[in-house]
Amino acid sequence: MFHYIYVHSPTVLAFILLACSIILTGINRITNKYKIEQIIIKLCIVAYIGIIIYGTLLSREKSETSKGFSLIPFATYHLARTQNKEYYRVAFMNIALFFPLGCLMNCLNLGGKKRWLYPILTGLILSSSIEIIQFIFNLGYLETDDIIHNTLGVILGVLICSFINYMIDETIGILKQPPLDDTD
Repeated sequence: MFHYIYVHSPTVLAFILLACSIILTGINRITNKYKIEQIIIKLCIVAYIGIIIYGTLLSREKSETSKGFSLIPFATYHLARTQNKEYYRVAFMNIALFFPLGCLMNCLNLGGKKRWLYPILTGLILSSSIEIIQFIFNLGYLETDDIIHNTLGVILGVLICSFINYMIDETIGILKQPPLDDTD
């Protein structure tokens, strides 16, 4: 399923993710006053979690060769430097996989620390659960790096969408200012 995305360059994928986050944030700003919008966002979150689960668990076949684990944080970068540069792409793809979840969760009307805590915990718990299930059922290799990168993807999604919201607020504030009176 994800191989269609994987064949594109990371630069193209990063541009697509950024464009989608701008569009999603803009749509959220326009429709945020409607309660139905929050229901739609929650349904999109559930659907996206389903897509992640399908792509990381349900679409895989059991394999005795994929059983194993790596609990060393950031081992991916050591492997990328010493063995194969493709590990950088793997790290980026793990971040990109959870980025939309951060964007979607940013659209929820959560205030204060909840705005950050809920998305981060959701990404951390979901990613950890997926890694543990992959290990238990021989569906993949359990890696601490995957959990770190997935959680980082959620954090980046929330950060970028929060920044876009901030920029929209600043732009609206500038546009609402009365024009300068230069009759002096």
